[in-house]
Amino acid sequence: MRDNPRGVWEDLCNYLCIPVLDDIIFNCTNVASAPRSTFFMKQLSDPTPWARILVQNFVGNNLRREIKQKLYELNAKPIKKKQMSVELEHKLRYQFEQDILNTAELLDRDLTGWLPS
Repeated sequence: MRDNPRGVWEDLCNYLCIPVLDDIIFNCTNVASAPRSTFFMKQLSDPTPWARILVQNFVGNNLRREIKQKLYELNAKPIKKKQMSVELEHKLRYQFEQDILNTAELLDRDLTGWLPS
């Protein structure tokens, strides 16, 4: 999926029997995959044997998990999400209008916020 997002998108659209929207740009970045320091991230995910032994001997499991999670959060570089263009949003809302109505009926929920205005 990561290597060929457009192909996956086309396969999905074909499977669902809906037209393929060709103007979608597939250059997303996962926040988790954008560390501030790749060296630090490597040390967190795959520490050297001596570091692993040292930490395991002096820090309990729960505390170790909490520290590791906090270090991951501190090392994560925030990425600003690009806003979807108004044209694409309208196009998608109209494209999936009937699907949204069907889903709303199946779930017995109000999904009018997803419908075209």
